[in-house]
Amino acid sequence: ALPICALVLKPKVLLFDEPLSNLDANLRRSMREKIRELQQSLGITSLYVTHDQSEAFAVSDQVIVMDKGRIVQKAPAKELYLHPNSLFLANFMGESSIFAGELHGNSVSTNGYRFELPDAAHLADGACRVGVRPEAITLQKSGEEAQRCHIHNAVYMGNHWEIIADWQGHELLINLKPEAFDEGQKEAWLHFNPTGVFLLPADGQRKSA
Repeated sequence: ALPICALVLKPKVLLFDEPLSNLDANLRRSMREKIRELQQSLGITSLYVTHDQSEAFAVSDQVIVMDKGRIVQKAPAKELYLHPNSLFLANFMGESSIFAGELHGNSVSTNGYRFELPDAAHLADGACRVGVRPEAITLQKSGEEAQRCHIHNAVYMGNHWEIIADWQGHELLINLKPEAFDEGQKEAWLHFNPTGVFLLPADGQRKSA
């Protein structure tokens, strides 16, 4: 009889091409956790191709975003989300509201509302674009006129309210925790948390990624 041999393969690189695309949401979450756990325990370099942002964030040390076959930005997930290098990245990596603004030192002004942004030094003073993630906005009962917004629609999503507001003639997307919003509220004064605000040049594209 021929001896039975166990062959253990340990490739240098593993390629995953949309492996979870046909699974429901709960199963996708559990499977991506298993994939990450196995990859870390085996120490195999893996290339994971996906259109799902949550999958990319959950399984990756570095995320590469491509557009029309060209690398747009490569960075850890947190860097991509908080500091996108273009309007394309800002819209691709989660939702955001984009406004025209002015930068002077660390002081940012948009739609008449002025606030401080500690890490704004990477851009030269002058015209810029101001991006605001929906979770970076809080609503208050009073404030300056430049902070006033009118709430058009509010949808309860279970773990947050998804709110569409009009701010100085511009549409603004806001996500608030259930306890932070009064259903039926029609007017409020906004405040930006600098952690969820990013700046881009006026043309929407940084010169270096």
